[in-house]
Amino acid sequence: MFRLGLTVLFVKRYLIAINKVKKDIHPKYHRITIEMTDGSKFETRSTWGKPDSVMRLEIDRLKHPAWTGGKTVLMESGQVEKFKNKYRSMSFED
Repeated sequence: MFRLGLTVLFVKRYLIAINKVKKDIHPKYHRITIEMTDGSKFETRSTWGKPDSVMRLEIDRLKHPAWTGGKTVLMESGQVEKFKNKYRSMSFED
């Protein structure tokens, strides 16, 4: 009896929560076409643009390190070296 009462209570709270959900606050999904740099195309759903828009990508998935798993080119001097060079004249030592 006690479990049944709790179940009914939770169901009532759930139904009340569903009715309090705000309507029309989420963007609408529609179909768009993605055009890759190599000319290949595919359709997907997105909130970007208008229905039947074409998104042309500037990053080549066949060469970019994010997709190929390659390493990125590192800068010659890192942020620590830049900081040291910028504040070289200041002495932070005791």
